[in-house]
Amino acid sequence: MARAKQYGERVNVVKYVRVEQKWRFAAVVEKKGRVIRDHVWIGGRKEHHPEGRYFLEWYQRGKRRRHSVGGFENVVDGARRKAI
Repeated sequence: MARAKQYGERVNVVKYVRVEQKWRFAAVVEKKGRVIRDHVWIGGRKEHHPEGRYFLEWYQRGKRRRHSVGGFENVVDGARRKAI
């Protein structure tokens, strides 16, 4: 039986987008466990942002780490590799 993942083994998918002339990280929108391409949460609302890059975010020894995975097509593969 597979063991449950610990919090440190999980990754979050975020996107670096331009909002009001500033670049910031925003959580991606998920539907039924799948990432919706180019949609992020900004101020509690879903917004479409085709610009920017995707990042994986996780915690390691209490520090937040981020790693760029580039485009949308690399998100799932990058998250799977990090989680292993």
